[in-house]
Amino acid sequence: MNGIVKGMIYSNKSTLQQSILTALLGVLFFYYLSFVGSMVFSAFGNDAAAFYTAPYLEQTAKQLIVGVKGANNSHVQWVLDFHRVDSDIFYRIIENSTQEKQQKEVLFLCKKLLLIDPSNLKNHRLCLNLVVSVGMPDEVKLALKMIASEFLSNDLYKKVVGINVPKSALPSQKDLDTIIYVDSDEPALYVAKLYYLMGTKTLYGNLQITKQLWNIAKGAYPKMGLVYHELASLELYKFKNMKEALGIISECMVNNHAKLHCKQLKYDLGNVPHPGYVSKDIMIYRE
Repeated sequence: MNGIVKGMIYSNKSTLQQSILTALLGVLFFYYLSFVGSMVFSAFGNDAAAFYTAPYLEQTAKQLIVGVKGANNSHVQWVLDFHRVDSDIFYRIIENSTQEKQQKEVLFLCKKLLLIDPSNLKNHRLCLNLVVSVGMPDEVKLALKMIASEFLSNDLYKKVVGINVPKSALPSQKDLDTIIYVDSDEPALYVAKLYYLMGTKTLYGNLQITKQLWNIAKGAYPKMGLVYHELASLELYKFKNMKEALGIISECMVNNHAKLHCKQLKYDLGNVPHPGYVSKDIMIYRE
């Protein structure tokens, strides 16, 4: 009797194992078939068929969205359903979207992108360019704060939050295009250039805001001596404060990187240019 029971148990286990193995082989076969089919469609240039044959493949998803315009396109929705946490997919969709007609959709994708991959400056730059290009000042301010929150120290971020930046100081698309930055640069350098640039826009309207923004730029990337130049110049020519200006240059001189831009200044600051004079040099600065 015991032998019969054991035989039945063994038989059941064997049947179960065989069923599991058959199912696994079926899944592998389906995967292989869909993969091969997708590659064939891709080779013949049918990107839609290539994607829908194997929607799990990142390559086919990217190929499909390259030629798609619009964040609410049906193909895009399917791609997003299968690649919900792929930041590169989100980036490409946003980059290819028609910004003027689909602001809400693209803004939603931007926020999702920054949740998925908040530490990548490339993503923040894409979304900042988007909200600037469509003229949404409140969203621009939010994008700037998100950049500051991610790439500045807590102390500097608190100072950023405390600055009431007027709309006139917000960067335009033309302004952003002047910032020279490559992915190999430190993110803090981009942030420094961004806040310096905003400070130049209030130079003839609100000097206190300029001073605050340029101090953020200095704190963000203290190795760039040209920003010390500008702050010293601001104190010297606009606030008539020689003592403060000399203190800024003294601070620059104790920074091994920054002092390369400060050591040629005369002790009386007689050769310090007026504020804004080196703005182009700052925009193209590379370490």
